Amino acid sequence: MVAKKKVRLAFLLLLLLLFCWQLVQAPWFLAVREVEVRQTSTLSPWEVEQIAGVYRGMSLLKVDIKQMQRRLEADQRILQAEVTRRLPGALVITIQENVGIAAVPYFTGWLEVNREGCVLSVTHQFASLNLPIVVGLKPQVVTVGEKLDDELGWQVASTCLTLLPPNLLEQISEINVSNPESIVFYTRDPLRVMIGDSKNLTQKFNALSKMLDQIRTDHASSLQDGQVDVSSGRAVFIKKR
Repeated sequence: MVAKKKVRLAFLLLLLLLFCWQLVQAPWFLAVREVEVRQTSTLSPWEVEQIAGVYRGMSLLKVDIKQMQRRLEADQRILQAEVTRRLPGALVITIQENVGIAAVPYFTGWLEVNREGCVLSVTHQFASLNLPIVVGLKPQVVTVGEKLDDELGWQVASTCLTLLPPNLLEQISEINVSNPESIVFYTRDPLRVMIGDSKNLTQKFNALSKMLDQIRTDHASSLQDGQVDVSSGRAVFIKKR
């Protein structure tokens, strides 16, 4: 009797495993019904899905995450990609686009440079870039696809551009990193802003963001004759003598 019960139990267990296997293989079970694409600026979610090779209805469990990431990162417009599953039926694709974040003066033209310091394009039409200008980098001869030689200067500029709040970033026209211990911004007003070194940038930018409009109101008549100093972590307007 004991042996028969064990055989019966093993048979039932086998049936259960077969049922689970068939369930997993079924096209409707844990199928991809939603694709969430994050952090796009120039690429559309549809374009990202096409590059990744995603389609609704494919099995979420059978998705080759690593292969999708490789396909995305093989596209020159994408620097980095991450693909994750979200049960019961969603794929989440997070990308970092390979887009220019700054324009760097280059002889009689401009370099379009991405976050990694890689040159994306060379142009004489600055208006087509519409990016903050970074000055103070060591001069060099560079071609598209190469990185800037001044790694320290670019790292300072890139960190500033990354940490600037969006509402403040759109107001900045120029960043001068000729002296990393004394970074200088110029707003579109233009207003000179003394940042100091690259320490506590988040605190400095928050102080500037909160006080900039108030400073423009309080010192409207003398704005061109002064500068804002946030090197201490507080925004202070200083009139030139």
